[in-house]
Amino acid sequence: MTLAILTPSPAAAPRRATRPGDAVAALAHRYAAEMNGSAIAHALRERQLARRSYRGMIATMYPVVVGFNRALIRSIAKVDHVRSSSFVRVLARQLEEEQAHNQLWRGMLDVFDMDHELLYDDLEEFLAAAEPEEMDRRTTAVLLAVRKDLHAGAANEHFGTSVAEAGPEEQAGGTVPAAGAPV
Repeated sequence: MTLAILTPSPAAAPRRATRPGDAVAALAHRYAAEMNGSAIAHALRERQLARRSYRGMIATMYPVVVGFNRALIRSIAKVDHVRSSSFVRVLARQLEEEQAHNQLWRGMLDVFDMDHELLYDDLEEFLAAAEPEEMDRRTTAVLLAVRKDLHAGAANEHFGTSVAEAGPEEQAGGTVPAAGAPV
C-alpha cells in the first residue's frame, strides 16, 4: 500500500502577517538610518557642527526626552499593577532607563551652561496652557502619522517626504504636524 504525504509547497504557504513589534522595529531602523544620514548627524560625526547649532539641538530635544518620561510615568499609573505585574515591572525598568537619559540630557545642558530648569518650566507652561482636548487632538495626529508610516513600512512603501518636507495640505490635514509645531 502506497501512502501519499502531501506537504504544503512554499508558494502555497499562507503569508505570515507582520507582527506589530516587527513593524515598529523596522520603522525604528528606518528612522535611525534617516537620522544617521542627515546633515546634522554627518556634521556631528565630523565634529563640524557649530556650537550654536548643537546647543539649539539639545535645547530642542530636552523637552521631548522629558515629555517621553512624563508620558511613561502617566502610563504606568494606568496599568493594573495586580493583574499586569510583569508588565509593570517592564515599564519600571524602562522608566529607570529613561531617568538615566534625562540625567544625560541635563548633563549636556549643564556642560553648555544652559538652564534645564528653565527649559522644563517652559515645557510645563506649554503643557498647562493646552486644553486636554487639544493635547488629545495633537497626540491623535501624531499617532495617525506613525500608523500611516508603520503601514507604509510594512508594505515596503515609503512616503519620500519628511515632516519638514510635508506640504501645507498634509500639515493642514492634521495627519502630519507642521515642522517645528509642538505635538
